Amino acid sequence: MECNIKKMTEEDFDQALAIEMDLEQDTWGVDGFKISFIHDEAFALTINDNKDIIGFLFGYETVDEFNISNIAIKKEYRHKGFGYYLLSNIIEMKKHIKNFFLEVRTTNTPALSLYQKMGFKPLYIRKGYYQNPTGDALIMCLSINNHI
Repeated sequence: MECNIKKMTEEDFDQALAIEMDLEQDTWGVDGFKISFIHDEAFALTINDNKDIIGFLFGYETVDEFNISNIAIKKEYRHKGFGYYLLSNIIEMKKHIKNFFLEVRTTNTPALSLYQKMGFKPLYIRKGYYQNPTGDALIMCLSINNHI
């Protein structure tokens, strides 16, 4: 299946929001999603000539860092390499970035496995970061050129 990554536009918003709202826990809700869409860089993972969104990534740059604030893949496309494809391509696009940061629920085994496979290293735990259900977040970093 051929997929592409593109900058998300307003036309993509509803499809990406549907993916976010289909998550089992800790969705941002419509308002939070809209705020991030406006303020972050938003990328869509698409198929079918860019018509269907199967995933997205939000993040923001600060000097030589890129903070990944949200990444999700549509349920029926999970565990098939699309998360790896999306994240690795964003990292490749951001060649000038030295450090990539993200937080992940400590119990999210598939995401933890993906991030570790990609070379992200654990930094510290934020206790009680997640609310639905309550849980801790592991802050992780991928350093390019051994910057950290």
